[in-house]
Amino acid sequence: MSEQTVGAQGGPGAPGLGVPARLAYLTGLRAVAAVSVLVFHALFLPLAGQAELWSALVAQLQDGVQVFFVLSGFLFYRTFVVAHVEGRGAPALGAYFRRRAARLFPAYLLCLLVTAVVFGQLDIEGVGAWVRNLLLLQAYSVADMQGSLLITWTLSVEVAFYVFLPFFAFGVRWIGRRVGVVRAEIGCVVGLAVVGLLYQVAFARQDTYLPWVLLPQFFLVFSVGMGLAVAQVLSTRAGPSERFGEQVAR
Repeated sequence: MSEQTVGAQGGPGAPGLGVPARLAYLTGLRAVAAVSVLVFHALFLPLAGQAELWSALVAQLQDGVQVFFVLSGFLFYRTFVVAHVEGRGAPALGAYFRRRAARLFPAYLLCLLVTAVVFGQLDIEGVGAWVRNLLLLQAYSVADMQGSLLITWTLSVEVAFYVFLPFFAFGVRWIGRRVGVVRAEIGCVVGLAVVGLLYQVAFARQDTYLPWVLLPQFFLVFSVGMGLAVAQVLSTRAGPSERFGEQVAR
């Protein structure tokens, strides 16, 4: 039986979209994590070398990025896991991408335009650079980032994850038809974490900019949230005499 969810329009229903009402508070926690990153970027440099205690405290807010990505992995992958475990079709891609765009781009575009036009704090030159900024592709160019909002690199990573996730879920379904749903879900998430770890090891000593903002750099972090989503869905769907380990052994 499907859980009641907060759908694309913000009301109940819309199975396959959104998260159950009892988990919707996690969306607010993502906002808190995002604000902590914003405060870090706004205050870290001004406080550097002035107030050691406050600088140390503000520096800890950068961990909000990791929290934000973990929660994204949990909330967004959970939708695909529920559909897979329940034997339903995958969430419609059109609705999925529309909802992600509606949540992210209006606020981002407003912030970008106000910062550029009202405060004149950006140095975005040329149509191409503006297009890349509007589509959150500026993080993949050092030149673009020098004239853009520096903190938006996290949004570029988030958008890359949005695009990647449905294809990953499709691959899990394909493997699930051969080895079983539970083994496929667990194995693929673990595999994603391993790929992320290997990527980080491979580029740990690199001085070049680009590898540090590409999505594989954050596979390990996203996979933590995705793994929690798999564990939560499987545990809530286990019967009174059926434990999580028994499902894996199937």
